[in-house]
This record gives sequence, structure tokens and C-alpha cells, in this order.
Amino acid sequence: DQYAGDFVDPIGHHYVDGICQHCETAQNEMGDVNGDGSVDTTDAKLIMQCDLGMIGEEGLAYSAADVNGDGRVDTTDAKLIMQKDLGVISQFP
Repeated sequence: DQYAGDFVDPIGHHYVDGICQHCETAQNEMGDVNGDGSVDTTDAKLIMQCDLGMIGEEGLAYSAADVNGDGRVDTTDAKLIMQKDLGVISQFP
């Protein structure tokens, strides 16, 4: 048995200045994989652990992890995050 009444279509996310206008949550900055407001080596470590299958994607802002925009999240993204954290680069490609 199923109940199909009172269905409401989901609202898409629309961000203005990093804030979702519908749910009032901040959009993660590119590279901030753990959502702590900082792009650092912890984010790079999480990407490497996920890439190696040591951890799953659950709880990670995986959409913020593809910092080079190639459609994959892998050690190349982790390397770029580490470079930004160390000041070697100022922004992602």
C-alpha cells in the first residue's frame, strides 16, 4: 500500500552570494569538501581517502571537490587543494 496524496514538487537550489534562497544554507566553497568553511589539507586527505575506497562519499560536499572541473574527483583535485592551502596557487584552474 502507498499514499500518494499531498505531493509537493521539490524546490531547486538558487544561490545568491553563497546563500541558498530557499533553504538559507551556505554553498560550500570550491575545495571545502568537509564543509567546515576552510579549504585545507584535511579536504585533500578526504578526497584521497575516498579515491582509494577507504571512505565513502557520505557526508562529503562532493560537488565542491572537483576543483579542476574535469568531471572527476581524484588525487589531481587533492593536489590542487594542497597547493592552494600552501599558497602555491591562489585560485583553482
